[in-house]
Amino acid sequence: MSLMRTQIEEISCSPNCHNLTTLLLPNNALADISVGFFRFMPQLVVLDLSRNLSLWGVPEEISNLGSLQYLNLSSTRVKSLPVGLQNLRKLIYLNLEFTDELENLVGIATSLPKLQVLKLYQSNVFVDDILLEELQRLEHLKVLTANIKDAMILEKIQGVDRLARSIRCLYLIDMSAPHVILNTVALGGLQQLRIVDCNISEIKINWKNKDRWELSPVEILPSTSSSCFKQLSTVYIYNLKGQKDLSWLLYAQNLTHLAVVWSSQIKEIINKKKGMSIIKLHRDIVVPFENLESLELYELDGLTDICWNYPNLPNCKRFSVKFCPKLPKDIANLGSRAVVASPSEGNPRHYRMKLDVYGEVLQRLQESNYEEATLPDFEDQLWLHFNRLPARYALDVKVERAEDVLTHQRLLKLVEDPATSLVFEVRSVEVSSDSDPAVEVYAQSSNPSSGQRALPPPNFEAITQGNEIVEDVKSAVNATLSTLPMHEITFATIHKPKLLSQLTSLLGELGLTVQEAHVFSTVDGFSLDIFVVDGWSQEETDGLKDALSKDILNLKDQPGSKQKSIVLSCYVLSPQ
Repeated sequence: MSLMRTQIEEISCSPNCHNLTTLLLPNNALADISVGFFRFMPQLVVLDLSRNLSLWGVPEEISNLGSLQYLNLSSTRVKSLPVGLQNLRKLIYLNLEFTDELENLVGIATSLPKLQVLKLYQSNVFVDDILLEELQRLEHLKVLTANIKDAMILEKIQGVDRLARSIRCLYLIDMSAPHVILNTVALGGLQQLRIVDCNISEIKINWKNKDRWELSPVEILPSTSSSCFKQLSTVYIYNLKGQKDLSWLLYAQNLTHLAVVWSSQIKEIINKKKGMSIIKLHRDIVVPFENLESLELYELDGLTDICWNYPNLPNCKRFSVKFCPKLPKDIANLGSRAVVASPSEGNPRHYRMKLDVYGEVLQRLQESNYEEATLPDFEDQLWLHFNRLPARYALDVKVERAEDVLTHQRLLKLVEDPATSLVFEVRSVEVSSDSDPAVEVYAQSSNPSSGQRALPPPNFEAITQGNEIVEDVKSAVNATLSTLPMHEITFATIHKPKLLSQLTSLLGELGLTVQEAHVFSTVDGFSLDIFVVDGWSQEETDGLKDALSKDILNLKDQPGSKQKSIVLSCYVLSPQ
């Protein structure tokens, strides 16, 4: 029987309902239930009295409901549970959420030993040592929603495996502690986390097990197993003090709803340094907020950024910012950054790889004391460089020659000048018989997933596919390649159709043979093209630069030349 939303205020009858199994009375104005109402309902299994905001109690005769298995008293004003509840030996589901007048649950383990679901979320019942002991005695408990004020209780409950695994919703309120530890293993079933009126200097994540807290990235090896809150989908934070960022949210990869309200000390949602350390350490953590559907940021006086490189949040349907005076206005428009996120952001594996290469290149450049690496905004500019290029650029970068990335960055910066449509740089390339570009590039180009675009060397008619043929070719040409003078020529241009063929023709006219080519288009309309060529004396690098400059200028002056639309001016960048 369903009597939902019928505006019933009082029940004074004693109905004879021997066969009634389900009674639904939610969303009414019910304030009083007569003593005899439950007297003749021996078969009642489901009773829902939820969302009756004027209901202050349940009659003791509820003890007559010996068959009752489901009892929902959520969002009522119930102060205490009737003593007769202990007779409901079959009860397996008890919902007391949002009962802000409820005083305690002393003796619940004895009264309701078969409970499988106990919901206390945002009620006035908080887990303390006494209730924790009671909960441990509920041997059949599978689902628990709980409220905790004490950081020590939070740590204790995570140490009880069966109990911790049952937690679905966790409400932390009025908690004051130097640090709080959340265990992704113990809280593997956590779906919703609410933090209200807390003063917590640091939220630490234990991702290994209940006995080992997270160490810094230099103390342990990267984790290949899942280290995240697998089911955590909703996080609500209100008036949180002591936190400057919420970088620990990276451990919630399946987060769909995030609200941060009235927390003035928070400056960033994800801090760059902490975020990069977490991502480097945990291989299963990829794109921040990839699954986020709703993001609400209200009254955050100190907030200056969301994430050092937040993606376009492809699944975000609601993005609301109010009273965040220090947050740049363009962040409200998730598509408006200086450089738009490249298409690879849709592929977590590509994003993961890009982050790895970026981190390695950054570390090498900083350790090598390059002047650019000492600039305050260098890390951001380097990331923007990687992010404006496709993911396969990161795949092609040789991290042991991290300085090449600086060259590419300089070239693209120069070509942004409207008066300059082409710049290039030339350097000699050392080739050993153990690693020749011709064979190496073929081996890579025969694997489509590598993303390289390669021009195989001439006269290799036997090359078709398969590693055995590659090995034959390698044996045949090792001696020749080890003595060939080679150069790497890097062009940065305004992107134009047929650009690759035009540059290849230009090199051919100088008598150069292209052994390897990599072509990358940026998201903002430029092109970075890298060629490995032979046919020029290795010692004559300056001569090759002069010849290239001369030919480019000659092409510019040729009447009707198709190159005219590409080459308006030329700048030669010397290696630094």
